[in-house]
Amino acid sequence: MLMKWPYAPLPRTDIHTHSEFSKCSVDTTVLGNITAATLKGLEVIAITDHARHVLEAGFEKYIEKILTLRESNSTGLTVLTGLEVDIKLDGEPELSRRLLKKLDVVIGALHNLPYVKSSVESYRDIMVRALRSNWFDVLAHPTYVNMQNINLPIELIYEVCEEARENSIAIELNANHKSPSDEFIKACIETDVTLTPVSDGHILSSIGAYDWQFQTLKRLNILKYVKWLTVDDLSKRKK
Repeated sequence: MLMKWPYAPLPRTDIHTHSEFSKCSVDTTVLGNITAATLKGLEVIAITDHARHVLEAGFEKYIEKILTLRESNSTGLTVLTGLEVDIKLDGEPELSRRLLKKLDVVIGALHNLPYVKSSVESYRDIMVRALRSNWFDVLAHPTYVNMQNINLPIELIYEVCEEARENSIAIELNANHKSPSDEFIKACIETDVTLTPVSDGHILSSIGAYDWQFQTLKRLNILKYVKWLTVDDLSKRKK
């Protein structure tokens, strides 16, 4: 029987977690994440390490590790294979789409943006291209770029949200970076964008810990209006 879930009505899912395959992991591992998810009462967890780190360690080795532990898990927890993949400046993924097709979930993340006067316009161009390209399921921390939270013009926020909705891409509520901003979250609700809570966990204790998401949605008085991502939604990406 699942333990009491303190964050209802948030879903019991965490589809953005890191393991020993990410160099930035503190104490997370594939097995540790699965165990932590079970203890927290989650129903779904995805292992989504940084693509560039996984390529260095070996893509097939990575997938095999997750699948082996998935097959040996008898708790009822759904374990998904995934990656956090950098969005390049042309909106394309940092690795082959052929490899992406082998994954259950792909997180697209814009980590770096050139420091130029037209950075807002660059953000728009990159995001629109990426959201229309159909290679990822979830957009990671949309207001956390260049290792900081950024302020986006409200009209750009709505444009990104509308592109996400039209292309069936969810936007994550990221506890690690406390992203996106209040304005972005409210725009997601108004444009009927699908959302998903994630830990972006690099520390075991953070897996499935959604205090920030729960309190933010409660403060904004929009908890009951959120459209949540389901596992079935992940099948919409062309494979």
